[in-house]
Amino acid sequence: MSKWLNRAVLLKFAPIFLVMLGYTARLLIMPVTGHNDVLFMPWHAHFVAQGHFNVYEHLLNTYGDSVINIPVWAPYPYGFYAYTGLWTKIYDLLGLIDISNWSSSWALAHPMRAVFLFKLIYLPFDILIGWALKRYIGMSALIMWALSPTALYMLSMGQNDVYATASMVLGTALVGQALAANEQKLQWRRAWQAMLVLGIGASFKLIPLFLVVPLILLLNLSWTRQTILFMIGILPFVLLSLPFLSSKAYITGVLFNPEGTRIFNEGSLFSEPVSFFLFSYSVLLIFLLNYRRTWVSDSAWWVTAAVMAMFFLWIHIPTYWLYWFIPFAIVIALRFGYRAISIWFLAEFLFVIQIFSKSRDINIGLSRYLVNELTFMHPVHALSLRSPLIAQMFTRFEGFIQSFQLALFGFVLGLAVYCLYRVRQAQPLAQAHSGLLRLLPIPLVVNIGVIIAAMLLTRGMVIPAPAFAEAHLSVQLNQNTPTVAQRFTGSETALTGFAVLFREPSNNYPSINGCVTTIQETRCAPLTAPKGEVWEYVGYNVIYPPMATYNQPYTLSLQLRELNRKLDLGYRSNQEQFSYGDETIAGILPFMPMHELSLSKAMSQLTQHIRNDWLFIPIWLVVYAIVMLFWWRMLRSEVAQPTPITAEI
Repeated sequence: MSKWLNRAVLLKFAPIFLVMLGYTARLLIMPVTGHNDVLFMPWHAHFVAQGHFNVYEHLLNTYGDSVINIPVWAPYPYGFYAYTGLWTKIYDLLGLIDISNWSSSWALAHPMRAVFLFKLIYLPFDILIGWALKRYIGMSALIMWALSPTALYMLSMGQNDVYATASMVLGTALVGQALAANEQKLQWRRAWQAMLVLGIGASFKLIPLFLVVPLILLLNLSWTRQTILFMIGILPFVLLSLPFLSSKAYITGVLFNPEGTRIFNEGSLFSEPVSFFLFSYSVLLIFLLNYRRTWVSDSAWWVTAAVMAMFFLWIHIPTYWLYWFIPFAIVIALRFGYRAISIWFLAEFLFVIQIFSKSRDINIGLSRYLVNELTFMHPVHALSLRSPLIAQMFTRFEGFIQSFQLALFGFVLGLAVYCLYRVRQAQPLAQAHSGLLRLLPIPLVVNIGVIIAAMLLTRGMVIPAPAFAEAHLSVQLNQNTPTVAQRFTGSETALTGFAVLFREPSNNYPSINGCVTTIQETRCAPLTAPKGEVWEYVGYNVIYPPMATYNQPYTLSLQLRELNRKLDLGYRSNQEQFSYGDETIAGILPFMPMHELSLSKAMSQLTQHIRNDWLFIPIWLVVYAIVMLFWWRMLRSEVAQPTPITAEI
């Protein structure tokens, strides 16, 4: 027994344990979390599985111009829809998903199973990134990737950025091998393989295309061969685009997607309008074209790091796209030794802080589609309602964080250019030792702490009602009709207030009282509008202490206090009724009751999914066993080695 508890033995097993811990965390969160897109995009792809191969035109013809309105429904190149459609067809043939009656994204008999299965097709590419980092950088890189909060978040959210990121990591590594090759045949083979990988990645998301030219310029090849490599790099995207160039939905959604065309956003430079991204990207190409050197294998990583830094430095893009950068932050950190690990730490910490300042649907609300009880108020709004002063300080701090993040990308860009100029072949950090192993889980621990803090902050502000859809009908609160009210069914949980969705920014509406009336009492309080850009059309009525409804109906109402002003309030027509002054109108008002978090209710909703789906547990266990066996077979040699060995590019 003492042998297994020996410090040296534990240290040998620690890397394997940490990698398996990271992938266990992935597999645990995959089925219970997800943004709306986790099924919305596969729902589009299921039309391909049904034979509608031009999914762009089919969506436009079936659902009208809403498909091309911002945000566009189908923003990805065809590779994503073909690949996802193929797996959808396989799942359908195996009886795991029924696509014949898939009427809307979440209209499935077993949504938890569907979420897990569609994330499962992302998982091999996540593993591929980890494998590439281990193969070309070292064991420490794999551990950092396995424990990366950003990497875990992407599988939690369910976005397809993993395809493009995997292609960029593998493509860059292959170019590095080409640069290190002693034989021309091996160099050429690795070069065209790299371009093919980048081209395939671009057929899922366009970002890998921006690496094709700068990486080609690193290779000491003839113009003819460089042209061939360029054609290989762009050919997959071009070939998959040709059938859809006549489709308005493809042109609008893919080629001219507002998110993608941000690279053309202009600023002023020497009194001339210029795209700062394209300007800096062009400078990099000119530098590589004219600064001819015998490049080293690390040069490929510096080029990719420079391009990634340009994206995040000059273009305003979604926070979760930071996922693209994380593998290269790991490489940079490990190529400069122990102290440079702070680059990765900073990238992870800044991501965690920023993601929790965005919409609740991409932070603590990721479980709400499957576990309704975990539909929290936005953390920033909860902070604003509990302590306006601290919320104001957080807003100022957020500006500092954004500035700090830009400084980080500026530093990375400068560092990459410096290493290219000096043709620097860095000495990789030695294999993970005890001091480093203790540091690597820190970002994940911090992320877990932030999640717990956000849940504690919002625990009394659960809003399980679905987001109120756009309403074309409206009533007006004015001097003649200052009140509106609606009855709701009671529940076991105590009320803590309610939220109201307005048609105009909440900081513009007049002074209003919100009231909650139960069989025992009525409580009223002014409606509060948290300051900030997130959910600015929402007002809150907060009650403390909470009010018990005793499973009896209760009423939520609004009363206009400034009678000289008016307020339009939207509603949806349905079988329910609400009172508007002395009138009774058929419809439902945009009221969303709030109550305290019930962990027992949340667990009940979660276990209900499992009880209703006897196949889920066997599927999960098989996948878990395969993933753990894969990593054990790959990493067991690390245990057998008497001394740490550094992986080389």
